[in-house]
Order: sequence, then C-alpha cells, then structure tokens
Amino acid sequence: MIAQSIRWLLAAVTLAAVPFGLTIATAPDDGGLKAGDALAIPVAPTENWLDAAEALMAEGRLAEAGALLSAGVDRMPDGWQPISKDGDPVVLAAWDLGEFLRFAKESDPLSGPGVVWVKPSYSKAHYLLAVIAVETGDVESAFHQIVRAIELQPYHPLVMHEAALILQRLGGAAEALKVLDKGDGVPGWLMTPHRRALLVRARGVTLIELGRLDEAEGALRASLDLEPDSAVARRELDYIAELRARGEAAREPIVLTPLTGETKNR
Repeated sequence: MIAQSIRWLLAAVTLAAVPFGLTIATAPDDGGLKAGDALAIPVAPTENWLDAAEALMAEGRLAEAGALLSAGVDRMPDGWQPISKDGDPVVLAAWDLGEFLRFAKESDPLSGPGVVWVKPSYSKAHYLLAVIAVETGDVESAFHQIVRAIELQPYHPLVMHEAALILQRLGGAAEALKVLDKGDGVPGWLMTPHRRALLVRARGVTLIELGRLDEAEGALRASLDLEPDSAVARRELDYIAELRARGEAAREPIVLTPLTGETKNR
C-alpha cells in the first residue's frame, strides 16, 4: 500500500508546476500591498484553529496541536481548493501574508478582478499534521498526511520538502530526489530564498544518501549561496569531506527533522 502511494505521490508532484494564469489586480509598486488595500484585501479568518495549532507547535505542545488540526481538517468543505477563480474576486487560501502579497504582485497589475485572502489553508493543516507525525515517530501517519497535502496543493515547496523527508525516512532516497528535482517548477509566488534553500539543501543531503558526493557538494554549496549561515549545510559538507577521507560513499540512514532542518545520526 505504501509503495503504491509513493508512485501516486511522484505522479502528483510531476503535475505540480501547471501555471494558473490568473490576472490579479495589485497596488502600486511605491507602496506595496497591505491589508485593507482596495484592490487586494486580506480577509480576517472566521476560524483561528490553524493559527492556534501553529502556536501550540511552537511551544512544543504537539499532541494538542495535532488534535486541533485533526478536528479542523475534518470540517474541510467538499471540493476545497487553495485557489478559486470562479467568482470576482479570486479567492486565495495562502499559507501566510507573504504568499498572498507575492501572488498579487506577480500577476498582471490592474487588469483583473482582484484577490482576497481567506483562511484556513487545509493543505497547510495536513502538512502540519505530517510534521507532527514525523516529530513523534509515526512515519506511516506522516506519509498519509503528506499525501493528502499533495492532493490539495502539490506545488507547494514546503509540502514537497516534507514529502522528500518522509520518503527518506521510509528508505526511498531515490524517490525523494525525484520530488526535490521538481523544485524548479514551483510557481514564483510560493517560493522564497529560505524555501529554495530548504529544497536545495535537502537535495544535497539526499544525494549523500545515494553516494553521489560530488553532486551533493554542489547542491550544498548552492544552498549556502542562499543561506550563508546554514550550520546544517556546513556540517553536511564536513561529512562529505570525512567520507572522502575514509574512502567511503555511503553512510548510515539519516533522520531529518522538519521543524528545525537538523540532521541526526552524526
């Protein structure tokens, strides 16, 4: 069952980079977009359970956060999508304000119906449930949660990153690499330097797992161009040097922790 789901997951991510082609009105460049703009208005959510769950996770209260998220996703409306362009304005369930602003700014200014930000994002909720499951050692549950997130929003870089981590935990480094290799197809409004660094760094770690040390080194150095202070990338580069000094190209299976980006078994 897991193997069949992995094949489905890879097929879903392959379809991730289909552009939406939406025309979104935006505010002038001199002021940028902000809550309350007439052309692009973030709407206050009617439910705050997703924000509350994130706050609980930040405090380390994972069981409480998981219960809140599970109850929330059980109430997901039929046919929910992260973007709805059926009406006027376009409705976007962004994960954060930055996504909303980038979505509006990257679209053709002043020639469309406008965009409204609504909460919650159910793809984000399933992603967070996957994160919690990994942190608590329930990898099978994490896999099923990330599959659900991919069903809802396959092109999100954090969903792709988490899917790759979970596949690695399941012994599927080659499959994880296939997911990470799709990172260049992520829509620009979903990408930030930090998110790109996560994907590139995870690709480097995965390549180490596969014994492809030269490629791994290149990926990790590229991630340092994006986040020069990454202790994770520097530690991985040190590990590559250690493997080469020992004449080895493989290592013990690794554990990547999505909340911190840290690597264990070192």
